Amino acid sequence: MKKKITNLALIIALLSIIAAGLGVFWQGEGESFAFETLRGETVEVTGRGLYYYDTISYAAQAVAQDTVTLIIGVPLLIAGIAQRQLEDSVGHSVG
Repeated sequence: MKKKITNLALIIALLSIIAAGLGVFWQGEGESFAFETLRGETVEVTGRGLYYYDTISYAAQAVAQDTVTLIIGVPLLIAGIAQRQLEDSVGHSVG
């Protein structure tokens, strides 16, 4: 069971790197454009990259979250996996 959890955590780390990396590094080409919402408001849409159809405000927040995932989330997950492996190899008594 411990091996399955470790493998699942490694898959999560890899997929997190891919997804967050695309959000941060794939900016693509294009320009922002105005879009009229169903409520008649005009919003500015990013028009490039992974967040092509999102507003500029949302895209900025999403890229920031992707950056936090890459800088803090994934390293903490990997550190947790490594700590678990170290405890398993050394032996950890519960009591």
